[in-house]
Amino acid sequence: MAESTLTLKLVGSEDDNGFVRFEDFTGVCRALSKCLRRVDDVVRPEGSRLRYRIVDMQAASAAITLEAIRPSTGRDERAAVVGLFRDTASRLQTGKTPDGRFTFGDLEVFRELVLPLNRHAKEVWVDGSRLTSDYVANIDRILGSAIPSHGQVTGRLERLNVHDRYEFVLFPVAG
Repeated sequence: MAESTLTLKLVGSEDDNGFVRFEDFTGVCRALSKCLRRVDDVVRPEGSRLRYRIVDMQAASAAITLEAIRPSTGRDERAAVVGLFRDTASRLQTGKTPDGRFTFGDLEVFRELVLPLNRHAKEVWVDGSRLTSDYVANIDRILGSAIPSHGQVTGRLERLNVHDRYEFVLFPVAG
């Protein structure tokens, strides 16, 4: 059972006496949901996605424990999905390269897990591992390591950044 459970914890700021603000909690829950969907797509590219149920919640420093629900049909890959999520968060925190099946878009979703740190939360934890500013820096390092190439795209230039990370955004988005 522990293989298919996952705990996410937020610690509130001293200004809020350690309590977590609702918008930070809901935001990190949305980010966790998006991350789990991305991991599910990597592990189980066909079929329906895993579903999760809340098996424990705690207040003050808000913590939520989810359990992946066994699919009614097909292979039971709950441990693989939850394990890959844990491994990815840990690798991103320690600066190791994550699984090669993840796209840049997937890593940008993983970055959203720590957005509450930019707001009112003091700490974000995934299964007992604290996610720090190193987590974001490591994701930015990976995303910034795109290989330059020559080519052509068509669209309307929406945004251009020539500081630190040479990047642009086109509309409509190219695949």
